[in-house]
Amino acid sequence: MCLSTLIRVSGLTACHSPTRMGARLLENNRLNIASGEFVAIAGPTGAGKTTLAQLIPGFIQPQSGALHVGGLNVDDDHLATIAAADRIVFMKEGRIVVQGTHEELLQLENGRYREFVSLGSD
Repeated sequence: MCLSTLIRVSGLTACHSPTRMGARLLENNRLNIASGEFVAIAGPTGAGKTTLAQLIPGFIQPQSGALHVGGLNVDDDHLATIAAADRIVFMKEGRIVVQGTHEELLQLENGRYREFVSLGSD
């Protein structure tokens, strides 16, 4: 089965702010995620996980490189189209509506979260 590329990251560089080019969080990164593929990004604090997660849906803009979602360049012209497609889930740290272990939360694809709603302490 041949899966098409849903997310393509090529030569992506991102910084804390455009004026602080010395504070690079991601530099020249490459990543391809196929349609239907389930991906978790893990790494130590400061590795750029959150930055990458904010770049993909266009919450922040890269300083250089290309980022495509569903064949569309993530730029101001296509952000509304990408957001409307509901193709990306961004789970930020902090309050989580669903309770469970990290492993259980990673299994929430395809709307299976209902299975975990009752997993808290009784």
